[in-house]
Amino acid sequence: MNYILSSLLVAALAAIVFLSILTFKIRRRRLHQEMRLKAIREMRLLFLKHIGQYLRIPLKTILQSCNTLREQEPANALSEDESHALLQDIYKSSHLIGIHLNELQELWNFDGNIPAVSTIEVNLAELIMSYRREILREVNRGVIVKIHCDMPLNSKATLDSPIFHLLMMQLLRICAIRTQKGSIAINYSWEREGLRFKIEDTGGVVPEEYDKILSGQQVSDWNTMTSELQRICLKLRICKDLINAVHGNFTVSATEEYKGMVIDFWIPCYVRFS
Repeated sequence: MNYILSSLLVAALAAIVFLSILTFKIRRRRLHQEMRLKAIREMRLLFLKHIGQYLRIPLKTILQSCNTLREQEPANALSEDESHALLQDIYKSSHLIGIHLNELQELWNFDGNIPAVSTIEVNLAELIMSYRREILREVNRGVIVKIHCDMPLNSKATLDSPIFHLLMMQLLRICAIRTQKGSIAINYSWEREGLRFKIEDTGGVVPEEYDKILSGQQVSDWNTMTSELQRICLKLRICKDLINAVHGNFTVSATEEYKGMVIDFWIPCYVRFS
C-alpha cells in the first residue's frame, strides 16, 4: 500500500514539474513572439515616419515651383528657360514621389495592412541572387554587379522578409544611383550569431552630408542639395534606423582607394547550414 502511495506521489510530483516546465516554455515562447511582433510593428511605423520625410521634400519643391509660376506678373514674367526649369523641377519631384510610393507598395503590397508575422526561412544564396537580378535592371548598362560569399550555398536564414527586402533594395539603389560605370559588389558572411554585409560601389568620393545625416547632425539646407543627394541621404538614414531597430550596426565609409563607398552592416539572424 505504501509503495502504491509513494508511486502515485512521485507520479503526481513528476506531472506537476512537467506541467510547470511546459507552462514556462509556453509563456516564454509567447513573450518572445509578442516582443518580435512589437519590434516588427515598430519598424514599419519607423518606415512610415521616414516616408513622411521622403514625400515632404519633393512636395515642397512642387508647391514652390507652382506658386512661382502662378504668382508671376506680366511686367516681370519669367523667361522661357526659367519656366522650363521650374517645370523640370515639378517633373523630377513627381517622379521621386512615384519612386517612394513604389517602395511603400513593395513593403505592404499597398493593401493598407501591416503584416503581423512575416518572418520566414529563405535560401540566402537564392535571395541575394534575386536582389542582383532586380538591381541589374536599374543600373547603367555596363555596370557589373558581383556577389561574394564565404557561406555554404544551401545556407538558410530566418528573416523578416518585407523589411529585409526593403533594406537591401534601398542600399543597392543608393549604389546604383552613385555608380555610372564600374561595379557594385555584394559580400556577405556569418558573424557573431548574425549576418555581415558589405556592399561596395565605384561611384566616387563620399560626400560629408552622408556623415552628417547618419550621425544626426543638422544639415544646413536641404534645398542646396541635388535631388539625387537628398534621395541618397534619406535612404541611408532610414536604413540605419531600421538596422538599429533590430539591434544591428551600420556604417558608411570610403573604399581604400577612395574611388567609392562601402556600406557595412550587421544584423542578428538565425542561420542554419543544411
